[in-house]
Amino acid sequence: MSKVLVAYFSHSGKTRKVANMIASELQADCFEIEPIREYPDDESQCIEVARVEYNGNVRPALRGGLPDMDQYDTLVIGFPNWHDTCPMAVLTFLEGYDLTGKTVYPFVTHEGSGPDGSNKNMQKACKGADVKPARDGNRLEAKDVKSWIA
Repeated sequence: MSKVLVAYFSHSGKTRKVANMIASELQADCFEIEPIREYPDDESQCIEVARVEYNGNVRPALRGGLPDMDQYDTLVIGFPNWHDTCPMAVLTFLEGYDLTGKTVYPFVTHEGSGPDGSNKNMQKACKGADVKPARDGNRLEAKDVKSWIA
């Protein structure tokens, strides 16, 4: 198997838990995408900030120390479903790299809306990469991880 990076953005901790499980199963490196400006803990305030970012096509700045993507052939990217797509901080991360020739496996955690809406943005943000359809992170189990990535 090629060298794998599991990168994720997590607000509530749900995506972090799934990302850590995947990284453990694949013996992969793990990286948390962290915007410089944290999202509010209050759900309604967080939704409002995310809505403003989405409507304005904002790319929030990220904390430093980003990984050297050249060493990885495969990227597993996880995030919660916000506005039927990924949080804008995830797009900041993805668009900061040349992902040509890499394979990208998205997974999405959610509160009932599923992963389907994120597929279009993943294709656009990961130009030149082989982007697989997003998986439902809420239903992804350890026993499924290796066969999904294989």
